[in-house]
Amino acid sequence: MQSPVMADGGLTPDRVRKGVLQRGLAGRLSVMKWVVVALFMALTEVSVARAADGDKVYLLEEGEDATSTHYYFLYCVGDMVQRVRWVWNGGAQNDPTVTEYVMKGGTVRVSHLKGVREQLPDLLAGKEPSLKTVSSYVLGPEKGYDKEDQILAPSGKADQALTAEQRVDLSNLLEILARERPAEAVLR
Repeated sequence: MQSPVMADGGLTPDRVRKGVLQRGLAGRLSVMKWVVVALFMALTEVSVARAADGDKVYLLEEGEDATSTHYYFLYCVGDMVQRVRWVWNGGAQNDPTVTEYVMKGGTVRVSHLKGVREQLPDLLAGKEPSLKTVSSYVLGPEKGYDKEDQILAPSGKADQALTAEQRVDLSNLLEILARERPAEAVLR
């Protein structure tokens, strides 16, 4: 599985077109409804058998090249993934970036954060140093949708449709949630 498209520093119209639009997430509402169904199915995918052991944090890693690695922290409460923290180590020369997804009450808060190289050991240890917020938004009722359980805009309300960046973020979240979570990936 390829790394999700980085939302900062590498998000160009061409990458969005190739990385998202060709995957069928071109904004067609019927396809987006399927994506939302898949998202919530993935959120409940953590095994019920593991829920008896209490809350878990999974750490999944994916190497991009010799110096660049993506780290995915999945915070589970019982049998539900509540939060996903995607840390990119910045490779050999760049500052680390974090994309955080917090799922609560039918919404997904997406935050793009930036750190400095000195914070990398803490980030990789699962600690939460103070980071600079680059952008943050909520998908769901807080955006003004009509129903509390709706993550996407109702048909006919184009002003509430997902932007290209939001479609990339949602696609990345689904790719992360779809990853296998073996027992040895439990951090705590």
